Amino acid sequence: MSMFLSRNLLILYLGTFIRFVYLRFIKRKDVLFKELLDLVKEGKIKKDDEMDIFTNEMANRSYGCIFLIIIVAIIVYFLR
Repeated sequence: MSMFLSRNLLILYLGTFIRFVYLRFIKRKDVLFKELLDLVKEGKIKKDDEMDIFTNEMANRSYGCIFLIIIVAIIVYFLR
């Protein structure tokens, strides 16, 4: 169980880092890594905020998964 959680966090942080690099250096937006990782704002969380938090986390995980799939595909391509 702990192995799954560590991989899950790895994908989350990897995706967040990829999004951060993309937004910061390619799109030239002023963002912070922590803002992309946690969208939690001060005070109570409203229902709309919960959806934004979920969407942000899924975007981070998607970037991470796609990056890992690309890396695996490149490795398989060069090993043939």
